[in-house]
Amino acid sequence: MKVIHVFPSFKRYGGAQKVIFQLYKYLNKFGRNYICSFDKYEDINERFLSSLDRNQFLHFYDLRKLKLRDYIIISHDRKLTSGLVLLNYLFRFKLIHVAHGVYNKHKYFSFFPKNIIAVSKAVRSNLVDYFNVDNTSIEVIYNGVEDHKKKGEKNYFKSANRILLLGQIESNKQQLEIIQNMDSGRNNNFKIAFAGEGCQSETLVQAINESAFRECFDYLGFVEDVYSLIPKYDYVMLFSKKEGLGISLIEGCMYGRPLVARTSEGAEACGEVCKNGFNGFEVTDIVSLFDVLENLPSRDSREFMKLSKNSRVMYEKYFSESMMIHSYDLYLKKI
Repeated sequence: MKVIHVFPSFKRYGGAQKVIFQLYKYLNKFGRNYICSFDKYEDINERFLSSLDRNQFLHFYDLRKLKLRDYIIISHDRKLTSGLVLLNYLFRFKLIHVAHGVYNKHKYFSFFPKNIIAVSKAVRSNLVDYFNVDNTSIEVIYNGVEDHKKKGEKNYFKSANRILLLGQIESNKQQLEIIQNMDSGRNNNFKIAFAGEGCQSETLVQAINESAFRECFDYLGFVEDVYSLIPKYDYVMLFSKKEGLGISLIEGCMYGRPLVARTSEGAEACGEVCKNGFNGFEVTDIVSLFDVLENLPSRDSREFMKLSKNSRVMYEKYFSESMMIHSYDLYLKKI
């Protein structure tokens, strides 16, 4: 089985890119497969380079040198997929589109193959409802993460609930909105740590320093080893405008951490990981977010223990790496 994983750029260390490299490393066991992008090899994020064989990297224009009918091409980008669909009329290769996000533009300029994987039910609904894709062409395969949880791992007990928000520091993740909407009339018995980097990193630092509630926030920057970071926190949170699934929520589940997530209007997929009252709390807007944050169960409460246990159940049932890999393996064998 020869597979080419196509994505525009691997300069950023993002969720879709990490999933692609999970698949790349697994499929290397069964045959030669390639990573393909518009990047130069040396421009790829250094966190990926250590696992990428130079001879298994292709620039997008190198595809013309290959006999494409001998390969399965997996595109993880909607625009690239649209171009490959048109190219496929000439070269007749096997093409799979993996949809990682929810979109509401370029409807009439987007083309999809007959083989489509959606990373969540919400992404599938977006493909069907907005892009008019045939529901029978789409299979949902949840993203999964490797199990790093160690037996006997304990919480780091502090005076306030410690909440971790992992993700790119950008408008979509709404870190600034959280800082700017802190209210002195509330019980702010929590501390939120923002981990990540992005175009709003400097603005975020400035907002924290200027906030009257700066003791409630902490900016960690990019953290290489999130698996040593998550156990230090009690809750994992995501308050995005749009999400295809939310890798950080899955990582929180893996460690048995209760979740807090926005699950409405573009972020419905987060509700597939964070189940209100089962393993976390679903919010719709900034007001409901702070309603939840000021009333989070304490770590020694039965409610917290129940949420924690159920988060781990969600991981084992739906979001393990082995389950994701197995599902992709079965899918590739049947096309």
